[in-house]
Amino acid sequence: MAKRRAPEELDAMEGVTSPAPKKQRNDGRDGLLNGQMAHGTGRGDAGTNAIEDVSREDGEEADDLEDDLEDETTTRTVRQAAPTAGYDDLYLDTIDRQVLDFDFEKLCSVSLSNINVYACLVCGRYYQGRGLKSHAYFHALDEDHHVFINMQTQRVYVLPEGYEVLSRSLDDIKFVADPRYTRSDIAQLDQRRTAASKVCYTLAGKPYAPGYVGMNNIKENDYLNVVVQALAHVPPLRNFLLLDEFKTKPSAPGSGKPDAKSLDNPNAELVKRFGLLVRKIWNPRAFKAHVSPHELLQEVALRSNKRFTLTAQADPVDFLTWFLNHLHLGLGGSRTRPGSSIVQRVFQGKVRVETEKLAAVGAAAAAAAAAATASEQGADKTADAADSMMIDTPLPVRPGGGMLPPPPPPPGMAQQHPLQHQPPPPGMGGAPGFSGFAQPPPPGVLSAPGMFSAPPPPPGPPGLSGMGASSLPPPPSSLPPPPSSSSSSAAAPPPEQQQQQQQQQEERLALSTSPPKPTVDVNRFLLLTLDLPPAPLFQDEQERNIIPQVPLTTLLSKYDGQSAHIAHVDHGDVRRRFQLQGPLPPYLVLHMKRFTVNKFITERNPTIVTFDPKGLDMRPYVEGVDAEGGQEDEYTYDLVANVVHEAERARGDDVAVDSAEERRTWKVQLRDRSGATATNGEQGALTGAGGAGEDKWVVAQDLFVEPVAGELLYLAESYIQIWERRRQPTSRPQQATNGSAKVQNKGKAAASTNGGR
Repeated sequence: MAKRRAPEELDAMEGVTSPAPKKQRNDGRDGLLNGQMAHGTGRGDAGTNAIEDVSREDGEEADDLEDDLEDETTTRTVRQAAPTAGYDDLYLDTIDRQVLDFDFEKLCSVSLSNINVYACLVCGRYYQGRGLKSHAYFHALDEDHHVFINMQTQRVYVLPEGYEVLSRSLDDIKFVADPRYTRSDIAQLDQRRTAASKVCYTLAGKPYAPGYVGMNNIKENDYLNVVVQALAHVPPLRNFLLLDEFKTKPSAPGSGKPDAKSLDNPNAELVKRFGLLVRKIWNPRAFKAHVSPHELLQEVALRSNKRFTLTAQADPVDFLTWFLNHLHLGLGGSRTRPGSSIVQRVFQGKVRVETEKLAAVGAAAAAAAAAATASEQGADKTADAADSMMIDTPLPVRPGGGMLPPPPPPPGMAQQHPLQHQPPPPGMGGAPGFSGFAQPPPPGVLSAPGMFSAPPPPPGPPGLSGMGASSLPPPPSSLPPPPSSSSSSAAAPPPEQQQQQQQQQEERLALSTSPPKPTVDVNRFLLLTLDLPPAPLFQDEQERNIIPQVPLTTLLSKYDGQSAHIAHVDHGDVRRRFQLQGPLPPYLVLHMKRFTVNKFITERNPTIVTFDPKGLDMRPYVEGVDAEGGQEDEYTYDLVANVVHEAERARGDDVAVDSAEERRTWKVQLRDRSGATATNGEQGALTGAGGAGEDKWVVAQDLFVEPVAGELLYLAESYIQIWERRRQPTSRPQQATNGSAKVQNKGKAAASTNGGR
């Protein structure tokens, strides 16, 4: 095949300069490519060197590779400050409200960080940040999800563009993530509403009542659910948390105490999460008819050092005590000043405790007497041993030299000490020296004058100058024997000492025989413990276990100031009497002590406590208030919440059914003041729960919320009760008639008096 001819002859192209190559040396001017700034200069010289090494014969392949690199380096994402005109609602149709659940802890699903967390409104997951290298940015590129909401500021952004969405169609999502209420909204929570206004619906069309929704039991956290549900229906505490007042309350200047929002308060986050959970419980625009306490549980486990977790069952009373104290501290309350937080202003009261130490009787008295005798004998033996260890008793020294004569015995007393009738040794008693104690020289030694003479004795101390020529002590053999322990103990003390000892013995005997004086203390409490009577050990005539019953007023007699309760403490048994001090707190928390822990197992008392949910009179248990005196409404309480216990068998086999361990479950009975639960599609069931104008009652156990009759509340094993002081007076018709007649008579008398004047 013949070679194809060129379109132009080479001779005709003489004088035509060739074009400059695309890649050439820049003579030190980095970043310039063909006289222009190149994009992505910092990518390295690997691509440039590869292109330069390509021969000119492969020019087409080099041009293709260069074009690809240029496209890659020049591509960049444009960040927008505002959406494009006409595209304000772009990507908003991809939001899925069915998968949104803001109850879980705000942690990034990739980095597990809780800083600057965004929630994807398409899939519901949490991611951190919205920058070019953040996890939310890469999630938007990988999954094609573009709408994110900041969980701290509730602002919605579109990624990867990065502009904020200001559409009003997202207000329902913002309200579910962080509900906010006004004072007018809170004032209508407890008011009775019409059937049309009190119905709320979820996204699935299910009706529910705000405040009476189920709580998710993740594993074993029902003990926390019932406590949160009960506290969420205490109006003063609920209103305080719904208004979120603890965030806007500043700290006192110069007091040095940080507010609840400050980082110096470790319990501030606990208050914040509890307030958010209460606001979600009372949310009238919720997507679902239940909430999850997962976020609060994580903070509780952190603050309690894993004492209360979602995987292990705990005692609701222990958790309630711990939770109220930490809420008090998280709200900026003081440890010493009472009433410094909303928690203490709502629940704290005063009780007078009279403690009397019991005298030992019977075997205890004999043991105490034996111990006292043993201690006295031990002291006497110690003193005798100390006396017997003395080698010689010090003798008094006469100022002029020699020993003083023994003191004369007191009248009527004989000389008992052996030193008092021994004659002084030779050379003593004023003798000039110890010449009587001279010893002969040893054998073979001459005693001529001037030979082996002893040196003159050194001068003695003042007062002993007349002791003689030698200062050596007399030999032990010439001294009287030391006194023995028997002789020293046989010495009679002087009459003054005997009289003092006799007086001390009489005082000791009087103290032992007279009853000890009781001590009175005034203590503050957040809840009152009621002791249940012991369950019967025998069965009835039908060979069935008896379920004992006891009225609530019988248990409250513990605080009447007359009933005595014996308790064992470290230093012995004591008798205590309790009596409440006025004024009583607005809300009383009562705890029925059902569980007793012994060395092996935890015993449960199945006694049923009977009570009337309305009209609990506390006047007999307040000091200084007569049973018939005082204002009735000031000491009358109505039930708000009742936490009950249910026991379930851990194993269901017939062989070990009696020995199987019991599993604890908890549920709470709540009072519905507004009657909102009457429209949950269960009108027939609620007909017997109360007539018109009466409060309804519901029982909440995990995700199940059902109505219950108020007359049947006491049938369960009550464990914690919250009573509310009656605010509106409800007098009898006859009393109201008499009161109105008295008011009318007073008005007539006043009118006649004024007219006469």
